Amino acid sequence: MAGQVGTRLFHWARIASLLSLLTLAIGVLIGLAAKSSPGSFASDFVNAVAPIGKAWAIAMQVCAIPLTVALLLSAIVCRDRASDLGRIGARTILVFILFLIFGALLSLSITAWVTSSYPPESAIASAGAESLPEGVVSSGGATSVAGFFAAAFRGDMLSIVVLTLLVGLAIRLGPRQVSVWTGPVFEQAARFVMAVTLVGIILMPMGVLGIASKFAVEHGAGFVGNALYFVALVSAVHVIYIALLYPLTASLGRVSMLYFARAAAPAQAAAASTRSSLACLPITMQCARETLRLPEGVVSFVLPLAVSVFKANRTLSSPTKLVFLAAVYGVHLEPVAVVTFIVAVMLLSIASPGLPSMGRMTTFGAYVAAGLPPEGVLMMEPLDPVPDVFKTAANVTANLSSTAIVARMSGEVVEADSGEPVRLPA
Repeated sequence: MAGQVGTRLFHWARIASLLSLLTLAIGVLIGLAAKSSPGSFASDFVNAVAPIGKAWAIAMQVCAIPLTVALLLSAIVCRDRASDLGRIGARTILVFILFLIFGALLSLSITAWVTSSYPPESAIASAGAESLPEGVVSSGGATSVAGFFAAAFRGDMLSIVVLTLLVGLAIRLGPRQVSVWTGPVFEQAARFVMAVTLVGIILMPMGVLGIASKFAVEHGAGFVGNALYFVALVSAVHVIYIALLYPLTASLGRVSMLYFARAAAPAQAAAASTRSSLACLPITMQCARETLRLPEGVVSFVLPLAVSVFKANRTLSSPTKLVFLAAVYGVHLEPVAVVTFIVAVMLLSIASPGLPSMGRMTTFGAYVAAGLPPEGVLMMEPLDPVPDVFKTAANVTANLSSTAIVARMSGEVVEADSGEPVRLPA
């Protein structure tokens, strides 16, 4: 029964996520009309729906911290995927982490250069500034239980993540009876908070309508240009990342770029049509086996694990959005805030399920903790599905690339003179 409810919530959340793109456009148009004609019906409409948008933004803020804590605790205490996998498991996790770090550095570099060379239109939101948390650079740390709750109210993501990791590791490394008892509790808590968050996503069209209309009244048509700028930037970052994976795979996986391109093309085509890495898994595995001729043991282990815990697009799209919105709102990002944000995104990319919309909402608290106004972050949420094709293509390409590299690290494939990958003799 719980599974059916979760499936239904996810189905409606997916529809609402797409519908919110329409309400975003409607809200902007109504807001622009209200700005040009004060006292009109459009102005009255904005005054009516703006409080709804504000309430929805606050509700999503309230869900952000519990969702982060529940997902991390559930992942640490309950998951044992890499505990008994030996050397290949350790190598796989190492490759995943290096890929995520590479993506984060690439997206930060590109976005910082682009936004400094071609600054987006500034839109300092005075309304949102009042609700900004002190962020990760606040002076107080969460060094006690009381400090933890104080950090949660401040949005101090660094303290929250560190304490959550310490608690999770203490339970995991402690007596087995404790983890056996607490594991199901954390799993149920994570499912409950995710269900509440899914309800919030279902209400996204109405919340976005209220935020967008108020935003357009305050900032005019500048948001439209920034929205197009953001979509183009995110898409370009993913395309560049995909292009760099070809020489990276050739050098580290010893697979010629031609063969890797031939292997990745069917999976990328499936990604464009399905926009789901999980749906692309069968064809990705087929490409790895038949075109790259990678060992069955590596393919059957690495690719399913990659779809479950390795989401390369998270450290591409999230840092891009962080730096872009910081440029829009004039927020100075401290190095510790950026590092904390990247670490939080990496951890949550592993801990959170690979569902559309859920990935974006699980990192919402990290954006707010970095100093961005909640309303500004939520305004960009409806735009995220637009470059989904590039995100999914980046995921399946990175999955295939990481599999080839792990196979090479395991000493199970070499590149023949013809450039075709073959297995090493036993």
